Amino acid sequence: MEKTVVQKLEKFFADSKPFRLKKEEIILRPNERIFVLYLLKRGRVRMYAVNNQGEESTIHIFQAPAVFPLMLALTNKHSEYYLQTQTAVEVHSESVEKVLEYIKSQPDILFDLVTRFAKGLNGLSLRISQLAHEHKYVKTIALLNYLVQNFGIRSEKVGEVILPLGHKEIASWLGASRETVTRFMSRLQDKKLIRQQNSELVVTNVFKLEKEAREELEAKVKRSVHHIYN
Repeated sequence: MEKTVVQKLEKFFADSKPFRLKKEEIILRPNERIFVLYLLKRGRVRMYAVNNQGEESTIHIFQAPAVFPLMLALTNKHSEYYLQTQTAVEVHSESVEKVLEYIKSQPDILFDLVTRFAKGLNGLSLRISQLAHEHKYVKTIALLNYLVQNFGIRSEKVGEVILPLGHKEIASWLGASRETVTRFMSRLQDKKLIRQQNSELVVTNVFKLEKEAREELEAKVKRSVHHIYN
């Protein structure tokens, strides 16, 4: 989000008193009416769905600074997802009507939000195409590459990126079991492509991780061709 846009939004939301929430607090549940929008000043908020078997699937992660759940407010009056703090957060809130009225009067903010929506749709399209692969190991690497691009924190070491996510969160993104993800993480760790650092995941070399994904896909295609003609 552009600095000038952030400053304008902070000024607009300044009339409302900021409040803090602890990690893993539910902000919104499915079927609840969306009356307010939030300005996320610090921390991360996860949007996810739960299927009939009780399995969670991560839809999106909001990172400060962000206005949320703006897309849900524009398309529905009720939430279809859970919104839960992934870290301790600080937010301001304002009514949906006031926020939308203000955004409509600010072309630069509107353009910034449209750009962010476009990037989000592009990322979603990429995730859908990646998840179309049957090979779960390839899915895992593809997801890590996606997370590096969107949520990675650059380290001081060249090519190294920190992901503030654990195996549970990655499993939720993939719609896979935590045990399956842990097995693939161990495989990547043995290849020295990642390492665990407290509760965070460190991708030691993003270029080698991308290469691993390409090589795995090529190997999968070769195996498929061999199976067809033999």
